[in-house]
Amino acid sequence: MVGLITAVFAFFADFFKKYIVDSALRISSVVTIISINTMFFVSFLASLFAIANILFFFYKKINELFSYIDSLISNSGNDILNVAFKILSNFGFFKAFNDILNLFSPVLISIFVYYFSKLLVVALFHIRNSILSVIISAK
Repeated sequence: MVGLITAVFAFFADFFKKYIVDSALRISSVVTIISINTMFFVSFLASLFAIANILFFFYKKINELFSYIDSLISNSGNDILNVAFKILSNFGFFKAFNDILNLFSPVLISIFVYYFSKLLVVALFHIRNSILSVIISAK
Protein backbone atom coordinates (compact mmCIF):
# COMPACT_ATOMS: atom_id res chain seq x y z
CA MET A 1 0.00 0.00 0.00
CA VAL A 2 2.81 2.41 0.87
CA GLY A 3 4.51 1.55 -2.42
CA LEU A 4 1.33 2.35 -4.35
CA ILE A 5 0.90 5.70 -2.65
CA THR A 6 4.57 6.51 -3.25
CA ALA A 7 4.26 5.50 -6.92
CA VAL A 8 1.12 7.64 -7.40
CA PHE A 9 2.79 10.58 -5.64
CA ALA A 10 5.96 10.12 -7.74
CA PHE A 11 3.86 9.98 -10.91
CA PHE A 12 2.05 13.23 -10.13
CA ALA A 13 5.27 14.92 -9.00
CA ASP A 14 7.01 13.86 -12.22
CA PHE A 15 4.00 14.96 -14.28
CA PHE A 16 3.91 18.31 -12.46
CA LYS A 17 7.65 18.86 -12.99
CA LYS A 18 7.70 17.71 -16.59
CA TYR A 19 4.75 19.55 -17.96
CA ILE A 20 3.66 22.34 -15.69
CA VAL A 21 6.95 23.62 -14.26
CA ASP A 22 8.85 23.29 -17.55
CA SER A 23 6.03 24.98 -19.45
CA ALA A 24 5.90 27.78 -16.92
CA LEU A 25 9.68 28.27 -17.15
CA ARG A 26 9.59 28.32 -20.95
CA ILE A 27 6.68 30.74 -21.05
CA SER A 28 8.31 33.04 -18.51
CA SER A 29 11.60 32.92 -20.47
CA VAL A 30 9.84 33.83 -23.71
CA VAL A 31 7.91 36.64 -22.04
CA THR A 32 11.14 37.93 -20.47
CA ILE A 33 12.99 37.88 -23.79
CA ILE A 34 10.10 39.62 -25.58
CA SER A 35 9.84 42.30 -22.91
CA ILE A 36 13.60 42.91 -22.91
CA ASN A 37 13.69 43.17 -26.70
CA THR A 38 10.73 45.55 -26.59
CA MET A 39 12.51 47.72 -24.02
CA PHE A 40 15.63 47.76 -26.21
CA PHE A 41 13.61 48.81 -29.23
CA VAL A 42 11.80 51.56 -27.32
CA SER A 43 15.07 52.85 -25.85
CA PHE A 44 16.62 52.80 -29.32
CA LEU A 45 13.78 54.89 -30.75
CA ALA A 46 13.89 57.27 -27.79
CA SER A 47 17.62 57.80 -28.20
CA LEU A 48 17.22 58.48 -31.91
CA PHE A 49 14.53 61.06 -31.21
CA ALA A 50 16.71 62.61 -28.50
CA ILE A 51 19.66 62.90 -30.88
CA ALA A 52 17.42 64.43 -33.51
CA ASN A 53 16.16 66.99 -30.99
CA ILE A 54 19.70 67.83 -29.87
CA LEU A 55 20.87 68.31 -33.45
CA PHE A 56 17.81 70.42 -34.24
CA PHE A 57 18.50 72.53 -31.13
CA PHE A 58 22.12 73.15 -32.22
CA TYR A 59 21.03 73.94 -35.76
CA LYS A 60 18.45 76.42 -34.48
CA LYS A 61 21.00 78.06 -32.15
CA ILE A 62 23.52 78.43 -34.98
CA ASN A 63 20.86 80.11 -37.14
CA GLU A 64 20.02 82.41 -34.21
CA LEU A 65 23.73 83.24 -33.92
CA PHE A 66 23.84 84.24 -37.59
CA SER A 67 20.75 86.39 -37.23
CA TYR A 68 22.31 88.00 -34.14
CA ILE A 69 25.49 88.73 -36.10
CA ASP A 70 23.42 90.24 -38.93
CA SER A 71 21.54 92.44 -36.46
CA LEU A 72 24.81 93.38 -34.78
CA ILE A 73 26.26 94.42 -38.13
CA SER A 74 23.27 96.52 -39.09
CA ASN A 75 22.74 98.17 -35.67
CA SER A 76 26.31 98.59 -34.49
CA GLY A 77 27.35 102.07 -33.39
CA ASN A 78 31.04 101.18 -33.20
CA ASP A 79 32.89 102.19 -36.35
CA ILE A 80 35.79 99.77 -35.88
CA LEU A 81 33.40 96.86 -35.37
CA ASN A 82 31.38 98.00 -38.39
CA VAL A 83 34.48 98.09 -40.58
CA ALA A 84 35.57 94.60 -39.48
CA PHE A 85 32.12 93.14 -40.06
CA LYS A 86 31.79 94.88 -43.41
CA ILE A 87 35.18 93.54 -44.54
CA LEU A 88 34.18 89.99 -43.57
CA SER A 89 30.75 90.50 -45.11
CA ASN A 90 32.23 91.85 -48.37
CA PHE A 91 34.48 88.82 -48.59
CA GLY A 92 31.32 86.77 -48.20
CA PHE A 93 32.49 85.03 -45.04
CA PHE A 94 29.17 85.02 -43.20
CA LYS A 95 27.10 84.22 -46.26
CA ALA A 96 29.44 81.41 -47.30
CA PHE A 97 29.48 79.92 -43.81
CA ASN A 98 25.69 80.12 -43.61
CA ASP A 99 25.28 78.54 -47.06
CA ILE A 100 27.71 75.72 -46.27
CA LEU A 101 25.97 75.07 -42.98
CA ASN A 102 22.55 74.95 -44.66
CA LEU A 103 23.85 72.77 -47.46
CA PHE A 104 25.72 70.19 -45.38
CA SER A 105 23.66 70.11 -42.18
CA PRO A 106 21.39 67.23 -43.34
CA VAL A 107 24.47 65.25 -44.33
CA LEU A 108 26.22 65.91 -41.01
CA ILE A 109 23.08 65.08 -39.04
CA SER A 110 22.67 61.85 -40.99
CA ILE A 111 26.28 60.87 -40.31
CA PHE A 112 25.94 61.54 -36.57
CA VAL A 113 22.68 59.59 -36.37
CA TYR A 114 24.17 56.70 -38.36
CA TYR A 115 27.21 56.30 -36.12
CA PHE A 116 25.21 56.66 -32.93
CA SER A 117 22.65 54.13 -34.18
CA LYS A 118 25.43 51.72 -35.07
CA LEU A 119 26.98 52.01 -31.61
CA LEU A 120 23.63 51.64 -29.91
CA VAL A 121 22.68 48.54 -31.91
CA VAL A 122 26.01 46.88 -31.08
CA ALA A 123 25.60 47.67 -27.38
CA LEU A 124 22.02 46.40 -27.31
CA PHE A 125 23.04 43.26 -29.18
CA HIS A 126 25.70 42.45 -26.59
CA ILE A 127 23.31 43.11 -23.72
CA ARG A 128 20.68 40.89 -25.31
CA ASN A 129 23.20 38.08 -25.85
CA SER A 130 24.32 38.27 -22.24
CA ILE A 131 20.73 38.11 -21.01
CA LEU A 132 19.95 35.19 -23.32
CA SER A 133 23.01 33.33 -22.09
CA VAL A 134 21.84 33.85 -18.50
CA ILE A 135 18.39 32.51 -19.37
CA ILE A 136 19.83 29.52 -21.22
CA SER A 137 22.26 28.70 -18.41
CA ALA A 138 19.39 28.78 -15.90
CA LYS A 139 17.77 25.76 -17.54
